Amino acid sequence: MATYRTPVLENFAYQPSVKDRITQAALEALNPWTKGWRYLLTDGANDKKIVYANTSGTGAYVAGNWTYDAPLVGMVTWVEDENEYYSYGKGGVASWTIYVGEKGDQGTKGSKGSQGTKGSQGTRGTQGTKGSQGTVGSRGSQGTVGSQGTVGSRGSQGTVGSRGSQGTKGSQGTRGSQGTKGSRGSQGTPGGQPTYDGSYMCLIITTS
Repeated sequence: MATYRTPVLENFAYQPSVKDRITQAALEALNPWTKGWRYLLTDGANDKKIVYANTSGTGAYVAGNWTYDAPLVGMVTWVEDENEYYSYGKGGVASWTIYVGEKGDQGTKGSKGSQGTKGSQGTRGTQGTKGSQGTVGSRGSQGTVGSQGTVGSRGSQGTVGSRGSQGTKGSQGTRGSQGTKGSRGSQGTPGGQPTYDGSYMCLIITTS
């Protein structure tokens, strides 16, 4: 059994990217539009909300073709047209601002230690005298070579036996009948229904 925590998009801090930041009028003028397009709205009744197309289509704007999610403090998204990250609610201000990570303080640089003095070089000792080489001993005399023995005669070759007759080939056995096919196993029980966990802000899905 396994348990999965699946984020709920409208509550998830790390939002998928949006195409651009646009006004409500610019949104309503889009024609055609494609399912999955996402924008940050900058004015109107849905100001600061994330809006995405839940269907593809053409023609006049229909509110039911778009879903509006209210932003939550801490949300971050990438604005593709600006190549910038935006975060919501920084410093307690209810707006989207360009997200810049905070730079930490730089530590103090330690002082450089003084260089030690170089020691004097020691004197080189005198080389010892080489000893005389010893005398080479005399070489001993070579011994006599013994006589070679006689080679024995080769024996006669035996006769080759006659080849036996080939045996008869046995008959082929009959093929056994095929076994019966086993029955199909029973179907496993389905997993439990997902539940929403407000602490994690995600769906809890348990599989068997």
